[in-house]
Amino acid sequence: MHVLIHRRSSFAILLLAFCGSAGATDTVIQDCAQCPRMVPIAPGSFMMGEPGPFVPVELHPATIKERFAIGETEVTRAQFRYFAGRTGYVGGSDDDGSADASLPVTGVDWYAARAYTRWLSRYTGQRYRLPYEEEWEYAARAGTGTRYWWGDGREGVCGNEHVAAVFFSLQEPPCAVPASFAVRLVAGLRANPWGLFDMLGNADEWMGGCFPASLGKYKEPWVDSCFYHDDPRVVRGASEDVLAIGRKRLDPFTRSATLGFRVVRELK
Repeated sequence: MHVLIHRRSSFAILLLAFCGSAGATDTVIQDCAQCPRMVPIAPGSFMMGEPGPFVPVELHPATIKERFAIGETEVTRAQFRYFAGRTGYVGGSDDDGSADASLPVTGVDWYAARAYTRWLSRYTGQRYRLPYEEEWEYAARAGTGTRYWWGDGREGVCGNEHVAAVFFSLQEPPCAVPASFAVRLVAGLRANPWGLFDMLGNADEWMGGCFPASLGKYKEPWVDSCFYHDDPRVVRGASEDVLAIGRKRLDPFTRSATLGFRVVRELK
């Protein structure tokens, strides 16, 4: 299996330097032509969650001890179609083959997302999985100290993330964001400072772990911590959430037109 290493543009490298980010490197890994492009992320510490009494994750320090790579975008329909075509996997998404292949694959339940990561691991010989919550939020915040990666104001979402009107507290969005939420082509808007697209918008994303019993009291829900096969799983993303870092509790068999996933590749 050939690994494709993509050098980032000089503009992207300058952007990383300007933002003071040490999290992402200047290369992107792609293990095959049909595989997701993966951005390597260095270890580091950050403040996870949000302040306040009614938040999905209470504010606390978190540390990423091992480097990892995360998908530059959500898994696309083209990538999921390739997996389904090679394996005969059926019923895994709401994709009938007629929509644009560069849309994020949606209508996938947690088990379909995990099936994709397991196949990708076998196909490439690498270790792919769904993200841990710490990894996902660390990557979503991208070394910034503001509420959103572009700043503290919601109005900055324009041109940065594709989100529903509810993101603006049910007010009319200040930019051309459709009031009726629908996913758009991946990488259509700006990347965050670490070169990741659609982290706080477009499709919501499945995480690897189960949802802790206490909503605000965060604990590490590692990937195999679920006791029952139908224990609720975690979904992250602010596409339909007024908080900077949205978090939902969903049945693992949930399928939605706005629910997809991105993958993590472990790095040695």
